Amino acid sequence: MTPAVDTRPALVGVTIYSSRPDVLAAFYAKVLVTSLDGGVDHVSGEAMFRTQLDGLEFEVIGSSAVLGAGSIQPSVQVPDVASAVQRALDADGSVHLGVADHDWGTFAIVVDPDGNRLGLYAPVYNSDTEGQA
Repeated sequence: MTPAVDTRPALVGVTIYSSRPDVLAAFYAKVLVTSLDGGVDHVSGEAMFRTQLDGLEFEVIGSSAVLGAGSIQPSVQVPDVASAVQRALDADGSVHLGVADHDWGTFAIVVDPDGNRLGLYAPVYNSDTEGQA
């Protein structure tokens, strides 16, 4: 019997954009009693720090576009990123980062009518094991 696929959106991560990512990474590491691994963001090329929090991806990413106060972007897993982007456009949203395929999945960032960003993510499914119980 093939298990049913849950198609409800699921929160998969939170990204905090900051003009001072190293300062925020140190702050969150102390507050959350964890460590954040450093690196370079694959999309922006800016400094990035990340960790897993109860299965969620938690990231602090540098953004030269952020002045002073930063911004937080939740990311949700959806069955089809392109369809979710179209629904965002139909609901008077806009696209911040278009749909892109990566080795880890498909990702895009949309912007709501108030200017808040929302990441949309669909993982890569292995066709060899998909649908097996």
